[in-house]
Amino acid sequence: MSRISRVLLVVVLSAAAAWPRPACAQSGGWWKSPWKARRVMNAAVPEGVEADEPVAVARFLTHGCLNEDGGDIRVIARGREVPSRVLHVGPGDEVRIAFQLLVGVDAYQVYYGNPKATPPAYDWDIRAGLLMEVRKYRGGGFNDLRQALATWDRSTEVLGVDFVPRVYFGHNPFGPTGAFMSRYTGWLRVEKPGRYEFATSSSNGSFLLVDGTEVVSWPGWHGPIPRARHRGTIDLKPGRHKLEYYHIHPSGDGRAVAAWQPPDTLRPVVIPAEAFLPVTRAVVQPAETYRQQVTPDFDFKRREAPLELDLDTFLHRYSFRDISGHIDRRYYRPLWDFGDGIEADVWIPDHVYLAAGTYTVTYRLKGVRGTFTTVQRIVVERDWTRQTSEEDVETLEQYYPIVSAYDFAGMPSSSLRAVCEMFERLGKYDDVIRVGRVLLFGSREVDDDVLSRETERLAGVYLDKRRDAASAIEVYLNGARRVKSADRKARLETRAGRVALEEVSDAPRAKTLFEQALSRRDAVRPETRRHALLGLAEVAVLTGDAGEARRLLAEADAIDVTRPREGGAAVRVGSLSRAVEDYLRRNEFQAATELLDTWEWEYPLDRLVGYSTLLRARLHVQREEYARAARLLTSLVRVNPKSNYAAEALMTAAACRLKLGDNPGARDTYNRVLTEYPESPYVKDALKRLEQIR
Repeated sequence: MSRISRVLLVVVLSAAAAWPRPACAQSGGWWKSPWKARRVMNAAVPEGVEADEPVAVARFLTHGCLNEDGGDIRVIARGREVPSRVLHVGPGDEVRIAFQLLVGVDAYQVYYGNPKATPPAYDWDIRAGLLMEVRKYRGGGFNDLRQALATWDRSTEVLGVDFVPRVYFGHNPFGPTGAFMSRYTGWLRVEKPGRYEFATSSSNGSFLLVDGTEVVSWPGWHGPIPRARHRGTIDLKPGRHKLEYYHIHPSGDGRAVAAWQPPDTLRPVVIPAEAFLPVTRAVVQPAETYRQQVTPDFDFKRREAPLELDLDTFLHRYSFRDISGHIDRRYYRPLWDFGDGIEADVWIPDHVYLAAGTYTVTYRLKGVRGTFTTVQRIVVERDWTRQTSEEDVETLEQYYPIVSAYDFAGMPSSSLRAVCEMFERLGKYDDVIRVGRVLLFGSREVDDDVLSRETERLAGVYLDKRRDAASAIEVYLNGARRVKSADRKARLETRAGRVALEEVSDAPRAKTLFEQALSRRDAVRPETRRHALLGLAEVAVLTGDAGEARRLLAEADAIDVTRPREGGAAVRVGSLSRAVEDYLRRNEFQAATELLDTWEWEYPLDRLVGYSTLLRARLHVQREEYARAARLLTSLVRVNPKSNYAAEALMTAAACRLKLGDNPGARDTYNRVLTEYPESPYVKDALKRLEQIR
């Protein structure tokens, strides 16, 4: 053996000596070998609680080991099984359980991961806390308690189950508001004998029972009220009493409040948490796997930031944390795969999920003894328990340093679309281009809706923020190539043609693109065909082919599209022109452009009348786009020399040529006013301008 090999052997053996023993030896002997996974749960009986009442609740991740129905859950203390109940499985690889506490015991083991296990034979009745169960509303009446119970039993789709402090909710904590039902089962601790008054307020039906007796209800369809108007009384003795509260809510924001007024109190109040027998929240320790030396384990906290408020969409920041037990981290390297194409190699990574969905998170610990792997499914969605709170709402600015560092090559299209939206909202246009090109020019499958929307976004950034018309045309043509719909292809080809015509002045290429869009014929919607015809007409105008321009505009005008009927065309055009003039006075160019587009879309032949063209030229002048304005105006005069606006168009075109330093061109244009429109009131001004040029 070489000296180097002997040194390496000593290092490895020294490291191994520092490692812990196998995990099963750390927490006592394994209960039964068919169960492949376990966790230790720490919980103790609260002081002052009777021995047959204590209950604890625990939530943990099961790293894919749990049976679908949770029937393999077993809670063990002092070597024997403790009564337990699976409250809810999901979302993802999460489970929530309740179990009975024993006096003098503060450590319990929960076992799972036995595919052949059947649910326990016993039916343990929880007799503490306030347990809320929410189900999907599947129809049914609630005009009385009998109807409400039948409606509750009709649905088996459970949205969530957990202990809550009180009946006081304005939303569904397990999902979006809408059609849902809630049942609260609680155990009241009554200390004073006497008459107790209970009250309910709710959106739609609510029913409150004590020890199986209906005390107060507010059935039927209705909204909530702020006062405890619906009341009922019952005589109670000291001790434990069962409270049940049903809330049936078919639509909208669900509100439910249960209040009481004990003897010798002045007014009803929401039944407080301390009125119910307590439930202990167990502290769950890292996972262990049978006969496996290391079980990688983690937990996380989640936050969210609104992406599109109008669509109620969010980005989700998960702060992951390694909690693997019994390892010396000096000898391991963490490797994270977050299930969306992004990876990390730090112990406590922050990761932003860009689209809701179910993700498989793979966590590996790599060391000289090998690589150990844990896989967990997590469901990324709104944190419904906090939907009425602003406490954990963050901003896109906070997420930018994390997201901008991602390698986007392996991301799904849904995530890339969200990244583009985020970067555009933050004004990070170079990042929009970087991610947009990955999405649009990559090999991944992308549906037509996303392709069309993101093509428009990326081309718009090239045009508006980078003044790069060539790249915008490239993006439009790439989109036209990739979408499957013939109509979408034609629309994107038409958009490319518009850019070629208006930004590059490449009339031949624009004509080819418009004709290509029209060639799809019956597969193209009327609106798309109209856009392409208007594009071809514009080519004809700019090349001076008056007859072809008029023919194409008339053909476009003949295509039936929705346009305002009230007041007729004259009223509509007058309204549009005044609005455009006002926007130009205020330098609101985007609004002016949109109205001009609307005007020429609704009344195509007005393009030859001249006033819409004159206003569009003024828009270009105010934006210092003098060449575009001059080309537009001289084209108008060429195809319609009899326009009432022809002389004014030439005067404006001449002024644009002066701005461009083209004095000979300006002189020729002013002379055209003199020779072609000698009766125009602009003649005197044209003579004056010519004198100034000389």
